Amino acid sequence: IADEGGVSLTYQRADESFASPLRTSAFDVHVAFSLETMEAERDSQSWSAQFIGAGYVHDHAFARVKAQSMALRQRLAAQGAEFIICFFDENSCDDPRVGPSHAFRAENYRVLLERVLADPTLGIVFKPKKPRTLRHRLGPDVTRLLDEVVATGRCVVFEEGAVSTPVLPCEASQAADVTIGLLYGATAALEAALAGSPTLLIDREGLPYHPLNRLGIGRVVFRDWASLWSALSAYRCDPTSCRGFGDWSSILPSIDPFRDGRAAERLGTYIVWLAHALGEGRSREDALEACRRRYASQWGE
Repeated sequence: IADEGGVSLTYQRADESFASPLRTSAFDVHVAFSLETMEAERDSQSWSAQFIGAGYVHDHAFARVKAQSMALRQRLAAQGAEFIICFFDENSCDDPRVGPSHAFRAENYRVLLERVLADPTLGIVFKPKKPRTLRHRLGPDVTRLLDEVVATGRCVVFEEGAVSTPVLPCEASQAADVTIGLLYGATAALEAALAGSPTLLIDREGLPYHPLNRLGIGRVVFRDWASLWSALSAYRCDPTSCRGFGDWSSILPSIDPFRDGRAAERLGTYIVWLAHALGEGRSREDALEACRRRYASQWGE
């Protein structure tokens, strides 16, 4: 691309809290949620001529899906749900040497389904990462339990789609009182927190080095279902009794310094500027510098 006078550009689409050789890359421009991720990119041995903070790329959807979220909430409430949980499963692996196994991750579903079945005032929304394989991954016993809970009318499972569901995490989370995600793959939970949902992270995999632990063990991050459910039950009884419960506000400015619903607009606008600069016959270096100055003048250094 460079030899032909072109420019390579990438954008961040997932949580990248810590360095990893799996994310090492080399591009002319990388557009990230914020500049806070630069150090992790450097530690990953990535190279980029320009590193741009634009905000969380799907934030334009938060307000747009609100009506669908409220309709989902009303649907569950009509069946008796007084308190609604949203859960993101983050997929599982056929080979347990590669990542968390199906049986290990199915346990998350089993725990939640049994809780909902036992409490007629509880509702739940499941947004699986890979909907097409969900029932295979859950296995026959948990699948039967899932169908039993769905039949109560207090459970919704987004199973449409092959690679992923067409529903964004923010749509599912904005229908709930509390969102639960996994520390091992926290992008969906991050979106829920940015969209305004009290969001918890469960860490059954064991990641004590994960930067999101700084949100607080016992407030946002929980090591097992027993401790999470104890805190959740206390929160249901009296939300004011659990200080910092599901609260990400201390780190949201470092994740997205804008939080204005315009991240995709900034990304798209930069690309248009770059295309125009190259179309005018400028060199790669001149085009990049012109766009850098223009972006900085509009959105800050």
